[in-house]
Amino acid sequence: MIILLVPLPVSKFNSICRYLCFRIVDSRLAVLLGLAFISACGVPPSESSRPQLQKTAREVISEALSSPSITTIHLDCPRVTDQDLLLLTNNEHIISILIDGSGITEKGLSPLTSMENLIQLRIRTRLTDAAIPFIIKMARLQFLNLPQADFTDDGIESLSSHPHIQLLRIGGKRLSNKSLESIATMPIIYYLTKNSDFTFDRCSHR
Repeated sequence: MIILLVPLPVSKFNSICRYLCFRIVDSRLAVLLGLAFISACGVPPSESSRPQLQKTAREVISEALSSPSITTIHLDCPRVTDQDLLLLTNNEHIISILIDGSGITEKGLSPLTSMENLIQLRIRTRLTDAAIPFIIKMARLQFLNLPQADFTDDGIESLSSHPHIQLLRIGGKRLSNKSLESIATMPIIYYLTKNSDFTFDRCSHR
């Protein structure tokens, strides 16, 4: 066996760690092999050599709900639907939801409003202002990451009424400085990023 040692930037290492945590966490052997591969080569396995462990969103959610020790659900499935999210209704032990698959609508967020301990939400799919009333009802939410959202100034004005959001990342090519003024009224915004051509990239507040 020939082992090549390749310098690994921190960003690359973090990316690979996320790959290990979310892609092959269900196979001890795969994790061990993956860690050995990273130690030697500094890159994840190729697509053809990755373990075929892809599960449906329903399977991932069901496994998390059956184990109180799991507090984060990461859905990187090709498709996540509103019906899948219904499984989360009234859940008490999940605190973080990360959704990378497309297929959910704004109404699909409704079950998340019943999750008493949800503090982090990241969704990488297009959501409009229609999602904001549901987000406001997520009473304990602190970290909101919606990089592909298509919000308007009016939507951000409504969102600014949320009392607990500390980290905010949003999208919306139609946003103007009015949105900044609305966000500035939020009580505890510590970090803000904007994913479009708007005038700010990051902002600390209070």
